[in-house]
Amino acid sequence: MMHGTSLSQVENISGVFNRSARQLLLDIDPSETKILSQLGTVYQGVYDYSCPTDLKGNKVIDLYWQGGRLQRDLFRQVYNQTFDLEKITNPVNQFTVFQNKGVKTLRIAYNNSSRSIYINPASSVNGNGTWTASGTASNLNENDIINDNGGSVLSFDITTGTGYVENSTMSAVDLTAHLNQSGIFWDIFCPIASNLTSISVRFGSDSSNYWEKTGITTQFSGNSFVNNMNTPYALWSGMTKVGSPVVSNITYIRLGFVASADIAGMSFAQIWSKLGFVFNIEYYSKYLFSSVAGTWQETTTNDSDIINLDTDSYNLFIYQCALNAVQQALGQDAGYDTNLFRDAYAMALMRYKSMYKSEISKPQIPYYKKTYGGYLPMLGWDQRNN
Repeated sequence: MMHGTSLSQVENISGVFNRSARQLLLDIDPSETKILSQLGTVYQGVYDYSCPTDLKGNKVIDLYWQGGRLQRDLFRQVYNQTFDLEKITNPVNQFTVFQNKGVKTLRIAYNNSSRSIYINPASSVNGNGTWTASGTASNLNENDIINDNGGSVLSFDITTGTGYVENSTMSAVDLTAHLNQSGIFWDIFCPIASNLTSISVRFGSDSSNYWEKTGITTQFSGNSFVNNMNTPYALWSGMTKVGSPVVSNITYIRLGFVASADIAGMSFAQIWSKLGFVFNIEYYSKYLFSSVAGTWQETTTNDSDIINLDTDSYNLFIYQCALNAVQQALGQDAGYDTNLFRDAYAMALMRYKSMYKSEISKPQIPYYKKTYGGYLPMLGWDQRNN
């Protein structure tokens, strides 16, 4: 294609291949890069989930729970702000792809409160039983500055070592329907996450009969603790059982915090037991190559690697590679070849887009309609007055 150009005239041929792959993925969503995989268990009221590592940008095609899908079970993608505004007040089926310091998170909201049981709101020291601090934890008090889903939180200070907050007199909760199936969730606000080594949770009938999970070092999403609100969790089936706790009479709960240095102003609230659904996700992958062993990968460095493209899109990649390579092979035909490959790529790109439309769920924004005295959003929000 390039008049006998040799590799000695093209420096870093793998770089040419990888640069061409990135350009191709920028221009189209190749149907050959679609992936359908199991996302994991999704819980109502728990919003942050690990993204597939090879998710191409926000190119999600479909999101749904396994089995029994109905016509109304359609998840739409929205922008980050819309999601955050609606996730509690209007929990319709929606999701957004959120990025923070290079960490990509899939945020999901859906309404299924029938599979959640409130264990304790932890919004008042004496609101539902009495909360106490022990170990290296002290100064337990109600905090109205930090707001968690519309309620207060409980704050305390912790010094180096292990501190505890516990409640042994709260109203009894029946978790029979969740036994060994649910996840236990709670919120913590940590002002200095680097000083927090791990946390633990213990719940049961009393301080001698309980289930416990220790050594929790990440949030539910799999991300590390941050200097902000965090949502850790413990899967009930992975907990240690001590004594003979009565699942229909849960009146005791304890949270533990291991600190490597002092932390002032730790907070916690909203302790839940939640049953979830296993979700599937269909998306476009950013991995255009694979090894001979079948492992998909973003870049190539080996001649034996495979290009994850079929007949209709293969030439697009070839034309783009030639276009990038000819820039280095500055012979007398370089200008002619550049125009040739650019035109060939443009024509093939146009044809491919006409034949294979991208199937991504595009982010949507709310549509507002002027009403008497204010604006009435069309997506189910409450009417707001000026």
